[in-house]
Amino acid sequence: MFSPEILLGAGWYPEENDGIHAFRWMKKEANFFIKNYQVTGRKYLLITAAGHADPEEQHVILELYINGQKKGEKEIDESFCSYAFPFEETGNIQFDFALNKTFSVPGDGRQLGIMLRRMEFIKASETGIFLEGWYGWEFDDLFPFRWMKKKAKFNLSTEHKRKQKYISFYIFSEFHDFSQKLNISLHDSALSEITLLPKWNFYSFPLQLAPSVKKEQMNPESEMAADRPRTDELNLSLNRVLPEEYHQGDGRQLGIRVSYPEFHDHDETHRLFMFFHKNALLNYQEMREGKTKLASFPLNLGVDLYGKCNIYPHCVYCLWERMKELEGEYAEVNVDERTLEGYGHFFQSARLVINCSFGEPLLHLRFGEILEFCQEQKKILEISTNGQSFTPRTIQALLGKPVYLYVSLDAACKDTYAKIRNDRWDSIIPHLKLLNQERKKKGNLPKIYMVFMPMRVNLGDLEAYFQLCQIIEADSLVLRPLNYLENPQIEADRGGYHFDYEKELLSSQELEEVFWKCDEYSKKYDVPVANQFTFGKTEELVSNGTSYLSPEKQRF
Repeated sequence: MFSPEILLGAGWYPEENDGIHAFRWMKKEANFFIKNYQVTGRKYLLITAAGHADPEEQHVILELYINGQKKGEKEIDESFCSYAFPFEETGNIQFDFALNKTFSVPGDGRQLGIMLRRMEFIKASETGIFLEGWYGWEFDDLFPFRWMKKKAKFNLSTEHKRKQKYISFYIFSEFHDFSQKLNISLHDSALSEITLLPKWNFYSFPLQLAPSVKKEQMNPESEMAADRPRTDELNLSLNRVLPEEYHQGDGRQLGIRVSYPEFHDHDETHRLFMFFHKNALLNYQEMREGKTKLASFPLNLGVDLYGKCNIYPHCVYCLWERMKELEGEYAEVNVDERTLEGYGHFFQSARLVINCSFGEPLLHLRFGEILEFCQEQKKILEISTNGQSFTPRTIQALLGKPVYLYVSLDAACKDTYAKIRNDRWDSIIPHLKLLNQERKKKGNLPKIYMVFMPMRVNLGDLEAYFQLCQIIEADSLVLRPLNYLENPQIEADRGGYHFDYEKELLSSQELEEVFWKCDEYSKKYDVPVANQFTFGKTEELVSNGTSYLSPEKQRF
């Protein structure tokens, strides 16, 4: 992007701030100027603006005139959104805005039109720019993203399109019934139409017209436009958006969440995506039909990365000895990125790779290589750790990776920790703080989920655990159940405490009290809660703004 000096003319009120962003109110008409502007060819004026709600539902229309000639008009959303106006003028340029309506607020004598947060200019040579139909940047459980409206555009330089064959990005669809479809077109010619998968998924789209699209089928105006220096507008459109009842209080038109676009020319990457997508649709169809013999592969892949643990004696509630007996000769089998690749279609079809091992995965000598491989293959990795294996090596390996990192502490102080594990509490928290500090430089990845299993031994630590989550800026506190075992026969003396598994289990009434307290502490410390006691349920349970879902579960 380039930023010529903008000289404001008439029609603007002084700059204000909403607590996050600066903006200016515009009157019904306003203008600004740029001088001696020598960038030739096609450019865009890109603005971020918001209108206002109108009980009569009369849309706010913004017209742009450049040196007296009308260049376009846009319907302005009541929430801040991006809008792009193409132009080719150079030299001294006057930009005039005109609105079809204004409004007033009691006690405020101003003539209020729209709020302008930002104005910038885009060169034709720039690519991958969010042009219009996009709301501002946000962050969720995995990627930074922008909400897309029902229709939106990317800027794509002609030169860049010639060099790269595909555009790719992660998309989050809220629809679990596979009913949402995305259409991508260029010059009014369809490039791709695809059924969107629920949650975050990687997508790869061709930037070239299919061979079946003959030259005479192209829009003549588009063909002539391609003969002159310009940018291409990649058009995205959805068949449906999120129903309003699922985002009450948010007046935006919410379609999908889209991460940063990237470009590549790797045919194999695109082929693997197409295989993954085809399998996912087939898996969904077979599951809906209740088939017991599947032609598709599962979308989640459970693996045992590492079978050794660094805590001995093992955690007081752990079934270590029993599990190792069951694993038998396979207890110490080495699993690494080469093993994952050897899983073939099972790995290629997986969206989420979940480490299910009775062991500490951060101890793996090829931990970094495994994470790199999963990231390259566009897989999301879910790992649980006891937190005692953080080192500069493991922290560096985790940074910037799409990893759900579950840190199982179950205690908020040294004394309680000693009763269920050992005396290594003091070495854990500094490393968690360091991990959080460093991940901010890498897209806030990995995601940190602090696990707390409510038991009699740690009930007094519940509020302090929220405080700990706040200190290390955890993405969520995860409530995980101490599973019911028939005749567990698990007892241990640790840290001056006698742990009896059967007696540590809480009654349903006691658990309800824990959930109620979590509501209270979640609001008090601004720490989200994911309650895995509801694992397997399809409906979303929300109480006072606290979601009782695992971080992976979403609306539909």
